[in-house]
Amino acid sequence: MSLTQITQAGQRHLLAIVVVLGVIAASSLVVGEIFARQVLGLGTPPLYASHPVIEYHMAPNQDVMRFHTRQLVNQWGMRSEAVTKRKADESELRIVVVGDSVLNGSSLTDHDDLATTMVEDWLNETIDQPVRVLNVSAGSWGPGNWRGYAETHGFFDADLVLLLCHGSDAGDNPTFRPLDRRTHPTEAPPSALVEGFDRYFLGRYVLPLFRESVPLAPLNEPGKTEQGLSDLDEFFALARASGAKVGLIKHVERAELAGDAEIAGSELIHDFASQRGIRVTHLADTLEVYGDGVWRDNIHLSAFGQLALAETIVDATFDAGLAALDTLPTERYASGFRREMRLAIAGIQPTIVRTSTEPTKDAPDREPEDGAPVRREDAMLGFADLRERARGVRG
Repeated sequence: MSLTQITQAGQRHLLAIVVVLGVIAASSLVVGEIFARQVLGLGTPPLYASHPVIEYHMAPNQDVMRFHTRQLVNQWGMRSEAVTKRKADESELRIVVVGDSVLNGSSLTDHDDLATTMVEDWLNETIDQPVRVLNVSAGSWGPGNWRGYAETHGFFDADLVLLLCHGSDAGDNPTFRPLDRRTHPTEAPPSALVEGFDRYFLGRYVLPLFRESVPLAPLNEPGKTEQGLSDLDEFFALARASGAKVGLIKHVERAELAGDAEIAGSELIHDFASQRGIRVTHLADTLEVYGDGVWRDNIHLSAFGQLALAETIVDATFDAGLAALDTLPTERYASGFRREMRLAIAGIQPTIVRTSTEPTKDAPDREPEDGAPVRREDAMLGFADLRERARGVRG
């Protein structure tokens, strides 16, 4: 064999190796992309949009699967199904719940598991009129964002406006800095693999090694809280001017509930509400009954925690004295409608409102003691059945 033939054979072998390696690399990328998208749930992050008054909000008209949960955002940037600006039916009951990432649930919470979705389903089964419960929220929102959204979009003919907040919100003011593509992306990534590498590998593990650690300024500094409380004041003034009743649901951090931490802004929020005659409903009361399964981390709620939040929203709605709820049998239990809801959630009662006090096969003559823990399994199974029947009524 001549030298030329040897060289040509070697080139062919090299080319074959390159082709095989190329096929392996391409196949690996395809398999990796499928794995990242189908197994890990990457590639379709909910998107955000900057705004000159609100600072930012969830981009409108999204319906994507993220981490195997459905992320539905309507035309107004709410985590709710589409809704008109004004009521088409005057008999419709509208409740607008405003908050931050706790209410929003983040990408880890499916649309059906949001507290606002649950309450909407419950009330649509319970009362003889249509009900909408709207979720106005975004991660890291604070008083300035809530005020900005209210100034921009109003309150959608709400009968009741509820604000979910916690102590650290008192000084959580907008900065209007450009959005970080890793936490608040404004466009979809080119691929699930690219997102996994950029947002999680680089963003969470590599880049922090090269950044100087700068301690965050306390959110409860006087200047920050003064601005935050001023924005809260304007937010509630706008809500009341719209003709809606208002209420505040006070959230706590896990360490705060356990007595291991004290949030300075908590007292400020409570005093603010008291001075303005805003009824405060404490989420902590319900979280304590449900137990540790409510937490996803120190402040955010699991799907089970959203169930506890849903009960608290119903409680706050009932306490607001809406005429639509006047016919409900509040005298049956000391806790009124909230008590009825817990019985339904726990699967002990097949419907929210029972007209007869006689025990039946589906609603035996037994009920949990006051303050007794709600079993997670019973609660989730009971609600799954309740939700399906509620949708049947709505559909």
